[in-house]
Amino acid sequence: MFNYYIYKTMYLGVHLFTNKGLLQAIKEAEVMDINAIQLFIHSPASWKVSSIPNQISLQFKEAILKAKIKFVFAHSSYLINLASPKEQVYKNSIICLKKELNLCKQLGIPFLVVHTGSPLNKGEKYGIEKIIKSLKKIDEEGYLEKTGILLENTAGAGNTLGWKLEQLAEILKALPQKEKIGICLDTCHLLASGYNISNSKGLRKTLKSFSQLIGMERLKLLHLNDSFYPCNSRRDKHQHIGKGYIGRKGFSNIVNEPKLKHLPMILETPKGVNYNYDKENLSVLRSLIKDEQNLKHLN
Repeated sequence: MFNYYIYKTMYLGVHLFTNKGLLQAIKEAEVMDINAIQLFIHSPASWKVSSIPNQISLQFKEAILKAKIKFVFAHSSYLINLASPKEQVYKNSIICLKKELNLCKQLGIPFLVVHTGSPLNKGEKYGIEKIIKSLKKIDEEGYLEKTGILLENTAGAGNTLGWKLEQLAEILKALPQKEKIGICLDTCHLLASGYNISNSKGLRKTLKSFSQLIGMERLKLLHLNDSFYPCNSRRDKHQHIGKGYIGRKGFSNIVNEPKLKHLPMILETPKGVNYNYDKENLSVLRSLIKDEQNLKHLN
């Protein structure tokens, strides 16, 4: 039988809109009774990064404490491409990323989620080397002093990098600062890129590979999204929890996996009106959480 208080010991949350302001987003988090959040600190479809008044940043920090939110993440602009061979795109990406990290520092946000990007037709080796060079430069210039970066795995559409764990491992191997640069795993992207986490055997195999290639200590965040497309489709489209190719059983295994239960888990599923779909998806996830005595019954 589901115990209401079990999920309180976990860190479940959603990606919040900030179009009505940072403080309103925190109020929405309180309504949904969540203890982990992710948000954009500026428009994800724009290079422009506006400043935030100090008074707002102080109020934001106070609101986080009042709402008893344990984990706060920011997501970077979708335009950022650290592997781009196009000079202006790459230049804009570095400038934008630096500004975002500064805003995260001001707001007290410890991690910024970043997509690795695409080298277009230049190939994997070129792209990985450029990403490593970019992140080293960002670190050497002091931008990771207060806010770290989480590289997010991708579905592998087009020439995007980060869809294979080996690619992420190669990048992190060249960036040994474990406290500054980690990984965010997206469940939809994992399945779409060929990691069949819809069953317990596939989940364990994937986590074993991650542990061997990267190390579980580098995993800081999970994006919980079902997949509209099947395993190895290399297509990225998020679906409601339990209604895609990962399914309810797959998410039951994920939220009850001992290696993952301590991690913050953020929904990026379709929103609906007034977070109605988020509330439904949270309800589904909470219903799947089992107490420790029932974990042995997972398939």
